[in-house]
This record gives sequence, C-alpha cells and structure tokens, in this order.
Amino acid sequence: MKKASIKETTQLPLSAFVLSMAVGSSALAQQAAAPAQTQQQARVLQDIIVTARKVEENLQDVPVAVTAFSGKALEQQNAVKLSDVSGITPGLRINSADFQGPFSLFMLRGQINTTQIATADPSVGVYVDGVYWARSYGINANLLDVKSVQTLKGPQGTLFGRNTTGGAVLIDTNDPDLNNQSGELSGTYGRFNYRSGRAILNLPLIDGRLAFRAAYERLHDDGYAPNVSHAGQKQGQRDGETARFKLRAQVTDDLTAQLSAELWDADYRGIPPQLLYVTPGSSSELEAGAETLGTSACFVNVAACRLTGRSALDQVIQNYSGKGLTVSNNVAGRINAKTQTYVGTISYDTSFGNAKIIGGWRKVHGSSSSDFDGSPFTLLDFQNAYQNLEQWSLEGTLTGKTLSDKLSFAVGAFYFKEIGIDSTVVQLLPRLVTKGPAFNGDIDNKSVGIYGQGTYELTDKLSFTGGLRWSRDDKGVTINNGQALSNLDGIIPGSFTCTVTTGCPSFRSGTFSGVSYTAGFDYRFAPDVMAYVKTSRAFRSGGVNLRDTAIVPGYPASFRPEKATNYEVGVKSEFLDRRLRVNVAAYYTIVDDVQRTYTVTVPGTTSTTTIASNAGRADFYGGEVEVQALVVDGVDDQVWLGVSGANINTKYVDYLDPNNNNFDRSGERFAYVPKGQFTLSGTYTHQFDASELSLHTDYVWESSYALDPYNYYVDANGVPHSSTDNSVIQSVAVAQALKDATTKPAGGVLNARATYRFGKNKRFELAVWGVNILNNRDVVFPEEVIALYVAGQRRAPATYGVTGTISF
Repeated sequence: MKKASIKETTQLPLSAFVLSMAVGSSALAQQAAAPAQTQQQARVLQDIIVTARKVEENLQDVPVAVTAFSGKALEQQNAVKLSDVSGITPGLRINSADFQGPFSLFMLRGQINTTQIATADPSVGVYVDGVYWARSYGINANLLDVKSVQTLKGPQGTLFGRNTTGGAVLIDTNDPDLNNQSGELSGTYGRFNYRSGRAILNLPLIDGRLAFRAAYERLHDDGYAPNVSHAGQKQGQRDGETARFKLRAQVTDDLTAQLSAELWDADYRGIPPQLLYVTPGSSSELEAGAETLGTSACFVNVAACRLTGRSALDQVIQNYSGKGLTVSNNVAGRINAKTQTYVGTISYDTSFGNAKIIGGWRKVHGSSSSDFDGSPFTLLDFQNAYQNLEQWSLEGTLTGKTLSDKLSFAVGAFYFKEIGIDSTVVQLLPRLVTKGPAFNGDIDNKSVGIYGQGTYELTDKLSFTGGLRWSRDDKGVTINNGQALSNLDGIIPGSFTCTVTTGCPSFRSGTFSGVSYTAGFDYRFAPDVMAYVKTSRAFRSGGVNLRDTAIVPGYPASFRPEKATNYEVGVKSEFLDRRLRVNVAAYYTIVDDVQRTYTVTVPGTTSTTTIASNAGRADFYGGEVEVQALVVDGVDDQVWLGVSGANINTKYVDYLDPNNNNFDRSGERFAYVPKGQFTLSGTYTHQFDASELSLHTDYVWESSYALDPYNYYVDANGVPHSSTDNSVIQSVAVAQALKDATTKPAGGVLNARATYRFGKNKRFELAVWGVNILNNRDVVFPEEVIALYVAGQRRAPATYGVTGTISF
C-alpha cells in the first residue's frame, strides 16, 4: 500500500507547489515537478496531505470523502474568503449573511442550520488550528497565511464529533518555521477602490528550537451600491483587519509547544437587500400607504391608503430591485464585529505515538442594524442585533500504532463551554403595530465527549475502521423577551414590556446525550486504486428556544437532538503514471428529528416569533466526483485541467406539524440546497528562462434552489394552500409568484487570474484577476417574511484588480 510522506513532499522544488494544479478541486493542494533535466518524465499529481483521521495522511489513502486545498492553491484561484472555497468544493455551499454580523451559513450534502442564534448549533463544524469555532463570526474574513482548507463530508461523529452531522471544515494556518527566516509583502488594488495590504514574517529566534510568525492584513473598499435614502453612503463597503501571531518552541526533540493569537475587527456596511415582491393584500401595503399619506389620512380611507402603498412599493421594485447597483434602504445597514482567539498546543512524541493537548479561548462581539425589507419603508428592520459570546475548549488526543503497526488508533476527550448574550430588537410595521418583538438571552452551554477510533490492516489490501464517541450537552438560557414600542425614528427607549408567560427573567434548560459511531472497510485493488464502504452516525445537540415570547402550542421550550445515519461507498484512484486522478463518492443519509426553525404568530398577539423544533425524518442522497489531469507535460509548457461535481437529493419522509393538527409539511422545500453543482477549471503555465507565466480560469455552476422553504399545493377544488401551514393563498398566480421570488435561478460564475513571477528565485509576483467576470447578480440570500414581502441580497458585482507580492 502506497503511503504519503512529508519527506517526499518537501524534497520537491518550491516552484512545483506554486504551479499546483489549479483546477477547482483537491489536486490544487500540491503539485510536484522534478529538476529541469528530468522534468517532463517526473512531473505527476502530487500527494495531498490531510488530517481527516487526526494524523497526516495522503488523501488517496483515507477512506473518507475529503476535498482539500493548500493556501497557495487557493491564492491561485483567487479564493480570497472561505465562501470562495465552497464554489470549488463539490457538495459544499457557504452563504454569507451580513444582516447580523458577517457570519456564514454552511450547507454540506444538504445539511444546514439556517439560524445563528446562540442556542442552536451548526450542522457543519468548523475547526481552526484544531479549535472548534461555535459561532462563525470572522470565518468569512480574508484567508490570511493559510496552510490548508479541508472539507470532510458526511457525519463526522467520532473524531470531529462536535455536532457535525453534515461534515466538518478544517482550516489550518501556517506554523512558524524553526529553521528558515522568510516573509512576504503584498498589496492589492481593485474595482470600487478596493485596497488591501498584507505582511507575513517568519523569524527563527533560536535556530531549530524557537520561532515566531506574524501575519497582518488590512482591507478597505468604498462599497458598490449607492443608497438614495442616505445620500453619500454606499452599501457593500468593507473596512477590516486581521492579525495573527504564533510562537513555537521545540522544547526537546520530542516535545513541542505553541501559542497563538488571532484578532479580527470588521466595520461593514452590509450587502444591500432589495425588495423583490410584495404579497398582495398584506399589511405591507398599508404600512407604505401610512408612511406616504400619514397615519390619520390612511385610516380615513383604508382602501385608498392600500392602493397608494401598493403603488409606492411597486415603484420601489421597478426602480431599485433589478441587477443595477443603486438601492433605496431606509436603514443604512451597519455591522461591527470583533473576535479574539487564543490557542495553546502541546505535542509530545512517545514510543508508540503522539499525545496532543489543544486549549482555546475565543470571544466574539457583533452588533448590527439592517433594513430587512430592502425598501425606503419600515416593513421589518433590525434596529439592533447583538451577540457577545465567549467559549473555552480543551481537547486531548493520543494517536499512534500498535500490534506490529497493524492497528492505527486515535483516542481522546473534549470539553467545551460557552456563555454570553444574544439579543435582537426588531422594528415591525411601526405605523400599524407600533410594537416590535425584542429578544434577549443569556446563554450557558456546556459539552463533553470522549472518543476512540482505530484502523486495523486485516491483510496487505484490506483494512477495517471502527470508532465510537459519547457526547453530552447541557444547554441553558435566561430569557428577557417581549415587545418594544417604535416609531419611524426607531425603537423608543425604555418602552420594553415582558410578554413571557412565566415572567422575566425566565430560565430554561435541557440536557442531551448520544452515542455516535463509524465502521467501514477499505480495499486496495491496485497500488493506486482504493475503494471503501462505510457507515457512520452523528449527533447534533438539541437546545432551548431563545426568541419566543410565549410557548406556542405544539412547540416545546426545547428541541431534541438531530441524529444522522450515513451509508457511503467511494473510490480513490490514480492512472497514467499519476497524471490522472479520479475520486468518486456516493452516499445516503437518514436524519431523524431533523431540526428546523419556524416563524409563527404568538397566540393572542400580532407579533411573530422564531421557534426551533424537530421535523421528523429527512433523507439526503447523492454523490460527488473530482477529476484532475495533467494533459500537457512539456519542458516549458504545462496544462492542468479538472472537473468536479455534486448531486444532492432531499426528501422529507416524516414531517407532521403538531401545532396544526399534524398537518403534513413534507411538501416544503429544502432551502439553500442546489441539486446540482459542477466546476470546470484549468491552468496553463509557461516557463521562461528566469520567469514564468500562469493563466488560470474556473467556471462554477449551480442548479436552481430554494431560498426559503416556502411551497404550495393545489387541492381538488383548484384552491392553492401553503405547504407550511395549510393556509389558503389568494390564487395560483400569487402562490407561484411567491415561489418564483424565493427561488434562485440556475447559473454560473466565471473567475480568472494571470500571474507572472520573475526575479531571483521568482520572488516577485504580479497578478491580474477578475471575480464574477460575467456579472452574475442573482439573489443568493433571502431576507423575507412571506406574509408581507420577499427581499434578498444579490451576489456582488464583477470585480477585478491587480496584486503585487514580494517574497523574501
């Protein structure tokens, strides 16, 4: 069985890594080349080193579906942010939502959690330098000094078992080099006056024993969307900085210690929402009419007021809801977010393996205001969304081999605690309602887990992998929820009234535990062809509801854990003397007690509230393929091509609503889940005597998908009903218009980058790049209340620029 080795990788020339196969898939991670006199004969697709089983291994030897990229490979594809990685990772989609701080929603193989409230956990876990990040603030900041990004697909219940029913994303940043001094200075200028500067320094303090590494980036752009409701302001503006520091000590030949700190600070004027559709006959028409005519005049003639409001809203849609850049938002959305992350790692090599302890502390602070409806009227605005959270985690892992090296194992224990505040104040139809919901939760979450996994080589070709994990989560929240008075100027200070039936403050808690497992066989048919079959089960914690003002009948104060059982087969193969790589995986995942978030009306009030609950069973099935090929292998010219794709199918098997006479909601759609994805990529490289030119392009396409679960059905009498609550919809035309407004059309994004390297050791680099060259402005994130309106954020327009880099 062919094994990867770090030594083999590091002996290859650096230029081979820089020319890595930029094909929108895992082969981009590292690309090998031999010295010039034997270059044509020796060039192959290089090993990709992953840590899917807590140790460094060759991707082709790991019986797990993984897509991985090196930092250099991502740079070549102009993947500046983590959300850019989703376009080139089959089965993964990352939506960046700017209305409550710049956080990200992860969809992997159809699994997604659509809320960021602190009492609900994500279904895709994110680990940065080995530390689990419970909240995604800062995750979509620019990738700075990144070593690799790995996406582990399917339930990761054993080794990465912190609620990862959908999968896990592992981000590793570069550690200090103990022996070599190096650095990098980089500057970028682009459209909309985008500018950024980056500096990286690696400094050995004691040769071979102690080293320091620092990385810093500052970025700013002027925004791209003029807001006519706020003269001189542009939405989409970004101003942020990231700093990271690492100190690494080789205390003895066997003991390594490392400390790191990361600081991130962002001040954004978020991506502007646009009003796309107004539900006929809704209160939106009256609110717009009242704001246009005045409240008193409106209620003298309600019919005329409604017509006036409808006309005004239609005019907004006509003027400001297309694919142009100008918007009209009465609230100039503003987001401020800061994070601090500190990590300590101790690694000790023993005679039988490696013992590692990783401890982390992380604090996130985010506050924002947002015009949810994307209009100059106040239909629904976030006047203040605020989170101030802290987390502590500690994990110990022992990895190694025993039984004559036939058994590879990993065992460990995990502890996590999170505390803090999550609050939101909403301004809702102030001329009509005058009261908007206000939520405040003081959370206290704790999680513990123990796990073990091993792989035993039954023969030289056949191996078995098995593992178990036990997890327990304790969730608690003290809520102060109610209503606050508002007018057109905003929330009236001191107007809060508690509406929680048990009074304010009110404490809720829940304890949830479960066992996860993995089991599978892998068989190597040839040195470069391996197939595997596996099953796994993962546990995503239950929780307690934070944003309800009363316990709505049928929806309990807490919701149950989500349990995912996965069945998977895959093949990892290389052909043509390692110039062609084909990796394929197919899966079927059954999720019981799938967690869903609902917007419901509080009994006896006009206020809506957000309730998390369980929706029975949902099934997810499909597959992914990744192909990379070195198709031209000349001494001076090389061409790498690649294609990757995913197919995702979803269905509800059991979805009865206890709040509505067990109405069958299985007709609802799955939000943010495209059925099909594919990426076509290629890189051409030409070697000059003392320089090189690299041309890269990729096209990323997705099928249409729902931006909201909304759907409808037509009964035997031809009457349309909502698939969510069985309510009657005015007409089939209205029902279909709502569905169209909450559906993203199929489409693709074209990106390109040309890079020229020159000077001694090619340490100077000049790159010209373009992102979304075809200017695809589809809506990619909704901000809607179906009963009132549909609004959404469009993809940012085409951008282009130039980047200069000096390495030393």
